[in-house]
Amino acid sequence: MRAFAVRSFGEPPSVHDLPVPAADGAVLIRVRFAGVNPLDNNLLGRLTAASRYPFVVGGRWTCSRSPEASRSW
Repeated sequence: MRAFAVRSFGEPPSVHDLPVPAADGAVLIRVRFAGVNPLDNNLLGRLTAASRYPFVVGGRWTCSRSPEASRSW
C-alpha cells in the first residue's frame, strides 16, 4: 500500500510503498484520498525512538458503502 509515513526515528515523513498489514477477519478497502491535519503534525512531533514504525500519517478517514452499480474497479 502507498502511505505517507515515517519509517524510522528522525526520518521526515514521505510517501512509501508499505506492506499491507495482516488483519484476520478484516475487510480490505481502497482509500483514494486521506487527509493530513494538524493532529498529524502534533503526533509527528511526539514520535520517539521507542515509537512503533512505520508511523502512517493521515490514517483517519470516513467511508460509506457505494451501490453495487457504481463500482468503478
